[in-house]
Amino acid sequence: MSQNEQCTVDLTSKPQLREFLENERNEIERHKWIESEKAGRDLGYDAIMDWIRKYAKLYREEYINRKLKQN
Repeated sequence: MSQNEQCTVDLTSKPQLREFLENERNEIERHKWIESEKAGRDLGYDAIMDWIRKYAKLYREEYINRKLKQN
């Protein structure tokens, strides 16, 4: 998104923020399950932090872009 474009996705509104956080949590839980299955044990917090380091920024950007295309 260029500096001149305005983001019309308002993640400060309760419904949109709730939807974003629920979707993000589902992605984190999915990542945790997949990585734990590969490791043969529950990775818990380590898998959560792994997702945050690897995917959180990209997820947020993709989520906002997807919402902008819907509007």
